[in-house]
Amino acid sequence: MTIELYVFPPSPRAFKVMTVANHLGLDWTLRFVDLTKGEQKTPQYAALNPNMRMPTLTDGDYVLWESNAMGQYLASKRPESG
Repeated sequence: MTIELYVFPPSPRAFKVMTVANHLGLDWTLRFVDLTKGEQKTPQYAALNPNMRMPTLTDGDYVLWESNAMGQYLASKRPESG
């Protein structure tokens, strides 16, 4: 499964998660959530993240909504990275 990051890249929280994923060399897919258009409030996004905020990480059926938890989760994917 590919990790998907639902992000609005100008956001520092989104940038932090993308940076960790890139630094670790993980395969991931960007899913752009345009906050200026209210895309975080769509029923499809609310089904992933009931808080209707971003970023959101999915890895198969596993979903995380908090950027610090995402960083820890991503690091656990590559424990050899230290």
